[in-house]
Amino acid sequence: MPEQITLYTAKAELALSESKLPYKRFEIDLKNKPDWYAPKVNPVSKVPAIAYGGPDVPPENPSPESQKIAESYVLLEFFADISEVPLLPKDPVLRAKARFFAESVTPKAFNGYYGVVVRGEDPELLLSAIDTVQSLLPTEGYAIGEWSIADAAVTPFFARAEVAFKHDFGKYEEGKGKSIWAKVENDEKYARFRKYFNDIKTRDSFKKTFDAICPWAHRTELALKESKLPYKRFEIDLSNKPEWYAPKVNPASKVPAIAYGGPDVPPENPSPESQKIAESYVLLELFADLSSEVPLLPKDPVQRAKARFFIETVTPKFSGAYYGALTRGEDPELILAAVDVIQSLLPAEGFAVGEWSIADAAVLPFFARAEVTVGNDIGKFEEGKGKATWAKIENDEKYARFKKYFNDLKSRDSFKETFHPDYVRNSFAKRFVRA
Repeated sequence: MPEQITLYTAKAELALSESKLPYKRFEIDLKNKPDWYAPKVNPVSKVPAIAYGGPDVPPENPSPESQKIAESYVLLEFFADISEVPLLPKDPVLRAKARFFAESVTPKAFNGYYGVVVRGEDPELLLSAIDTVQSLLPTEGYAIGEWSIADAAVTPFFARAEVAFKHDFGKYEEGKGKSIWAKVENDEKYARFRKYFNDIKTRDSFKKTFDAICPWAHRTELALKESKLPYKRFEIDLSNKPEWYAPKVNPASKVPAIAYGGPDVPPENPSPESQKIAESYVLLELFADLSSEVPLLPKDPVQRAKARFFIETVTPKFSGAYYGALTRGEDPELILAAVDVIQSLLPAEGFAVGEWSIADAAVLPFFARAEVTVGNDIGKFEEGKGKATWAKIENDEKYARFKKYFNDLKSRDSFKETFHPDYVRNSFAKRFVRA
């Protein structure tokens, strides 16, 4: 979960993502806010805040023509007022119910997360907040049926609580966090909240704000997005996999994996009628076999073989050079040798085998992560070498074919909807600190 985004900023970003309103995101260091922020944006110096309207200018020089608006709940209501996508119902009674939900749940959820984790209060406070949520929820759907700003207002607290309690992070008595979250996940008493929270986590707005999937899972999601096949997405904590995952889904306990076919059931109780299938490359091929509407592999056997050869050749070459630099401090210039190989395999135009295919899904997650990390000098290699290497890829005519290929991949909706560079950059910067 992105530590750099505050609970209150997350509320606003969830609503913005749902609204489809265009916006540019700019982060400031909360511990060392820039001198210009209070006088030019928000006099009380808090986040989130926006500059609405006026010309497109650098954030440190907001136009006097733009309106400066702050406070998370004020922004939620504002986005609802200007969004073509309904973020609040038209019915005044339902609008009042949405606001009541936000006002009633927010302080309880805040104490259930912040009071417990930061001040060491009793983790049972979270269960009290969940009781309140369940008492207000309708039988189905979100806070008032359809998704609304009421859901944006409370989601960040539960998202943070899930991660903190599962890992027993906080100033409370050791073991209590895990014990409380186990009740949330397994006790039938909390079934309605569990369904509500799981439904929220499947939404793209949540994924963009809170998630960063691994490159191997990212491969499969790219292919699924392109295929138009219906699917439900469920994330597990890779550092603390649930006990049911290995025996019920994948004995190797790795991701990605799917349960294909069978009835629609909660992910922790996959039906014995469904087929459990794992490993990213196996899944790419499966999706190509299943996708009748959108071809994910060419019909020509030779072209299909070329797509598979591209995957088998490029994946170890590029990922090996990338992870070697990021995690072991090897020379980032080794990435350039991988780019040479890619260029030798690419046709003059188009993607790996001309039309987009699973070959492109298989390699794009590694390119994207390399650009965000190595390109920003994040990794255990010698300082400055990452930026220098990526500058060559961006500016040297020698790498023009790769650059065109990568840019074309990034322009596709499947990529835009599944990759969140801010999160990757910030989380990897914390994980891979230069010695």
